[in-house]
Amino acid sequence: MKYNMRYKNRKINIKKLSISLSILIILLILITKLSLKHAAENFNDNLNKDEDMVGKTPILQETTKDVSKEEQLQDIPIEKKPDISKTKNENKKKDSKIETNINRSQGTENIKTFSEYGEIFKRDLFIGDSITDSLSYYELIDENNVIAKLGFTTKKAQEEIEEIINKNPDNIYLLFGMNDMLTFKDNEKFIKHYKELINEIRNQLPSATIYVQSILPVSAEVKAKKPFLTNENIETYNQALRDMTEEENVKYLNIRDIVEDNMDLLEPDGIHVKYKFYELWLQYLIDNTK
Repeated sequence: MKYNMRYKNRKINIKKLSISLSILIILLILITKLSLKHAAENFNDNLNKDEDMVGKTPILQETTKDVSKEEQLQDIPIEKKPDISKTKNENKKKDSKIETNINRSQGTENIKTFSEYGEIFKRDLFIGDSITDSLSYYELIDENNVIAKLGFTTKKAQEEIEEIINKNPDNIYLLFGMNDMLTFKDNEKFIKHYKELINEIRNQLPSATIYVQSILPVSAEVKAKKPFLTNENIETYNQALRDMTEEENVKYLNIRDIVEDNMDLLEPDGIHVKYKFYELWLQYLIDNTK
């Protein structure tokens, strides 16, 4: 009897378990369906958003866009080494504004090119200080036809005799004075060293024609910094040069007048000369020595 009761209770328990399992399965099915439906709705919403964004730039990308290094470098100026040729061209343009009556008075209506000057003076030699040196700096005369240095004097030039002889020029244009004036402050010493230079050249190159050129004038303001370098003293030295050239039987060229006719040819320092002077100078030499 007891066995029958236990068996009956077991049957009842199995029935309840079956019902519980059935309910659980139904709930799982419903939950799964709801989850799938919700996922499908989210997918459709995202798809619609993507379609709406086609052809549009997201604001976030627009405001946080990184600029590449290449693009940044395009906005940064690159410093370059100074171009000497550009400086020369700028000087030429600036100096070309000098009054055209200078050209007419000096007979320079037709300004020659570097190659033309080079051809005209190809057998000649220019010797002097920084003023002469600028003939090659401005590329008017080939550097092989120029022996000149900053601060050059007639005494220092005698150290270059061997190079002068080796070049064996037909014509030699000498331009000294300002540095000699400041160095010796004595026109007798100046003339002494000038004669020595001329005689050394003439002894080695008897067929060469030597031209002694006058010292150029300076602006009145130069006196404040270099009291001895005045136009009055320059004229005294030029007179000594004229006397010497007569004694030594060499030719004297008065290029001083080129600047005196227009003091605007002087650089701001009042001593050196602008590019335009060199064209006028070379034309003067062509007119008077060729």
